[in-house]
Amino acid sequence: MFPSSSRTSLLSPWSSMEQSDSEALDISTKVQLHGVLWKRPFGRPSAKWSRRFFIIKDSFLLYYAESEKRNFETNSYFNIHPKGVVPLGGCVVAPSPNAGMPFAIVVNLEDFTGAIVLAADSEDEQVQWMEMLQDSGKVTWRNAQLGEAMIESLEAQGLQLAKEKQEYLDKLMEETEELSHQRAQREELQRLNLVLEEEKLKFEEVVMELKAEQEHIKHVCGSDLDGTARSLRGVEREKEELSRLTTALQNSIQELSQEKQRTLELLGVKEQEEKPTETAEETRDSEDGGDGGDGEDGGDGGDGGDGGDGGDGGDGGDGGDGGDGEDGGDGGDEEDGGDGEDGGDGGDGGDGGDGEDGGDGGDGGDGEDGGDVELLKDLQHIEEEMKVLLKEKQQAEEKLKDNEQMAKVLQEEREFYWSQAQTLQESLSQLSVDKNQTEAELRAEMESRLELEQRLKEAEEALQELEKGLSSLERSAESEEQMRGNVTQLRRFFEECICAAEIEAKLPSIMKNAVYLHKAAARRIKSCRIQRRASRRHWCKSTRAGPPQATLTSVNINPRCALVAVKHSKSFAVTGADERSMEELRETARRLTSDSSFRESVYKIMARKDAAGKKEN
Repeated sequence: MFPSSSRTSLLSPWSSMEQSDSEALDISTKVQLHGVLWKRPFGRPSAKWSRRFFIIKDSFLLYYAESEKRNFETNSYFNIHPKGVVPLGGCVVAPSPNAGMPFAIVVNLEDFTGAIVLAADSEDEQVQWMEMLQDSGKVTWRNAQLGEAMIESLEAQGLQLAKEKQEYLDKLMEETEELSHQRAQREELQRLNLVLEEEKLKFEEVVMELKAEQEHIKHVCGSDLDGTARSLRGVEREKEELSRLTTALQNSIQELSQEKQRTLELLGVKEQEEKPTETAEETRDSEDGGDGGDGEDGGDGGDGGDGGDGGDGGDGGDGGDGGDGEDGGDGGDEEDGGDGEDGGDGGDGGDGGDGEDGGDGGDGGDGEDGGDVELLKDLQHIEEEMKVLLKEKQQAEEKLKDNEQMAKVLQEEREFYWSQAQTLQESLSQLSVDKNQTEAELRAEMESRLELEQRLKEAEEALQELEKGLSSLERSAESEEQMRGNVTQLRRFFEECICAAEIEAKLPSIMKNAVYLHKAAARRIKSCRIQRRASRRHWCKSTRAGPPQATLTSVNINPRCALVAVKHSKSFAVTGADERSMEELRETARRLTSDSSFRESVYKIMARKDAAGKKEN
C-alpha cells in the first residue's frame, strides 16, 4: 500500500493522459504513461536520434517502432514483443541540457554501464516523463518485500490500533456518561450547597433572635430578680422586726402574768386575814346582843356586808329591832365600798345614836373596800393588756406566715427565672454547637466537593488527552507514555470506585457483626465450658472403667471424645460463606461500575469517607 500522496502522483499522469488522448483503456492494458520520444542508441556513443513509441508499465520502460502507436490507440492494448525493455528499478532520472536535444532526459541505472538518453518535444512532456520515470524506479523487489512486510506490520498495527481505539472509545463513552453523571452530581452538590447556605443563614438568624431574646430576658429577668431580691431583703427585715416584736410581746405577757400572779396571791392573803377578823366580830356581837335571834340576824348582816359592816348592824340591833340589822347586812352584801352607807341607814332604824355608830362603822368599811377595788382594777387592766398583746402576737404571727409565704413565692419565682435563663443558655449553647457542627459539615462537604471536582477535572483532562492520542495518526514514545499514564489514572479511579463499592457492600455485615459480637462471644464461651465439662466427665468415666493404659487408649480412640475435642463454636464475626462470596462480590462490583446510580452512590460514599477522615484528622 502506498501513501495517498504517492497514489495521487502515480495516477495523476495517467489521468492526464486519458484527458489528453480522450481514451478509456481496458483495466488489463492500463499503463502509467505512453507517448513518442526521441531515443539515442543505448550502449554506444552516437549522435543519431530516432523516434520511438514508449510505454511505462509498472517498473518497466518498453519501446516500439513509431507505427505501434496507431495499433495501441486502435486496439487499446500493448504489444508483448517490444523492441526493447528497460527495467526502471532504482534508476536515477535527470535532465540533460547538453545532449544535443532541447528537452533531453538521462536515465542512469546501476545494472547498466551506459546511460539511457531520451528527449521530449516540449518542456511539459519532459517534466511529466521525468516524474513518471522517477516514480516507476521506486518499484523494486526489495521495495516489494519491504512493502509486504510493512503492509503486514501496518495491518497488524492497524488491527491493534483499531482494537485499542474501540476499547478507548468504549471507555470514552463510559467516562463521558460518567462525566455527565458527575456534572449532574456537581449541579446537585451546588444546589445542596445553596440549600446549606440558606440553612446556615436561617441558623444565624435564629441565633441572633435567641441572643436578642436572651439579652431581653437578661434585662427583664435581671430587673425582676433585683426586685425579687429587694423584696426578699425587705421580707427578711420585716421578719426580723416581727421576731423581735414577738419576743418583746412574749416578754410583756410573761411580766403581766407574773404581775397577775402576784396580785392574785395578794388578794388571797387579804382574804385569809379578813376571815379571823369576821370571826372575832361575830363573837363580840353574840355577847353584846339581848336577843339571840337578832344577834343572828346581825350576824347575817355582817355576813352580807363586806367584812365588818354586819357587825355594825348588829350594834344597831341593840336599839331594839334586829330587822334593821338585816337591812344593814343586806346593804353590806354589795362588794362595793360605797354600800357601807346602807349599813348606816340600817343602824338608823333602831337607834339614832347607834345609827351614827353604824355609820361610822360603814366609813371604816369603805377604806378596806377601796384597796380591794384597786387590786381588781389592776387585775382587769392586766388581763385586758394581755388580751391585746395576745391579739398583737397573733397578728404578728399571721403577718410572719404571710411574709414567709411571700418569701417562698418569691424564691420559687426566682428559681423559675433562673431555670428559664439556664434553659435559654443551654438552648443557645446547643444552637451554637449545632451551628458549629453544621459549619464543620459544610466545610467538610465543600472540601470533599472541591477534591471530587479536582479528581473529576483530572479525569476529564486524562480523557481529553486520551481522546486526542486516539484521534491523532502520528504516534510517539512520549504520547504513548502519556496515554499509559492516563489509562493508569483512570484505572486507579475505577479501583477506588470498586473499593468503595466493596466497603458499601460489607457495611451491613459489619454492622450486624458489631451488634451480635458480644452474643457470639458469649455463645463461644458457653460452648467452650460445655466442651470442657463433657471432656472432664468422659475422662472420669474412662478412669473408673479401666486401668490407666486402657483409659489412655480409649481416650485416644474414642470418637465421641475426639468429636468433643475437635468440635468448636461457629459463632465467628466472618462466616465462610462471606469468604467464598468475596470474589463474586468483587466481580459484581466491577460489573456494577457501569451502572450510573451505583456510581453515584459510590461517589457519595467516597465523599462521606473523605469528610469523616478529615474530621478524624
